[in-house]
Amino acid sequence: MDATKYALSNFLTSEDVVRSPDWTIVNVEAVTKSFKENQTPEERLQLYMDDGNGTKTWTLNRTNVANLIKLFGTETENWIGKRIHLTIIKVMVSGKIKDSIVVDTDVKTTPVVNQQPQQNSQIDVRELVKKQE
Repeated sequence: MDATKYALSNFLTSEDVVRSPDWTIVNVEAVTKSFKENQTPEERLQLYMDDGNGTKTWTLNRTNVANLIKLFGTETENWIGKRIHLTIIKVMVSGKIKDSIVVDTDVKTTPVVNQQPQQNSQIDVRELVKKQE
């Protein structure tokens, strides 16, 4: 038996993005978990995405949530079926430079599902993005 498939991660990695930068959002859900050891659990959005080679899971940070809101609106149901372009940036984490996956808001991809994003007038996306910069 070939064990290769058992060594692959179900979570989106920078290597996945280098191989295939365009992904389709399959599902969105809120998850609550600790993201660092000895940290209080917090709620975040988690995407299930497919690049045509299989589904990967990606837990979003605030910057990527703001980028998706900018692209598709605040209602996560409207994100399903949309294609996004991801890129890798270098960030400093705990004194070390690491790769970070970011939703690229400057690259337009072809939507899989032809839906118009709903805009929520209660949230000013520009303010969300400013807070992340």
